[in-house]
Amino acid sequence: MSLGMRLMIFLLGLSLMLIIFELVRRNKFREELSIAWFAVGILVLAGSMADLIIDPFAKMIGIYYPPALVFAWLIFCLVVALLYFSSVISDLKGKIKELSQKMALMEFEMDRRTDTNAGSCQSRRQVVIPASEERPGPLLRPGEIPDKAGMTDKKD
Repeated sequence: MSLGMRLMIFLLGLSLMLIIFELVRRNKFREELSIAWFAVGILVLAGSMADLIIDPFAKMIGIYYPPALVFAWLIFCLVVALLYFSSVISDLKGKIKELSQKMALMEFEMDRRTDTNAGSCQSRRQVVIPASEERPGPLLRPGEIPDKAGMTDKKD
């Protein structure tokens, strides 16, 4: 691998680690996940020297095409990440279910308390109708015309 390629991969890993650090500092990223991403950043940094490490290791374990070892390792890491995120999702679904059940019980208890308090306070309740609100007039039968006083006359 050329020196320029090694330098580019190293700078890519360094920038990834700086971005992760900044996200954690601004509380945009949880610390427990940042550890895994810092490990990815370190692996990218080490990737700049990968051909010096992977080629002899692949030959030692009997893999004659070293990039196949890299792909196998990446697939393994992705499966582990999927398992982790599946467990997190499952845990969150359980917490959501528990919270929604607690909320339903609290609403039920509030409604029950409101109903019992409403029954004991029924005599104290007053309905206030503002004076500016007009009350509807009497219902008209077909053929009747209301006059100005609200009285009805039959139509001739």
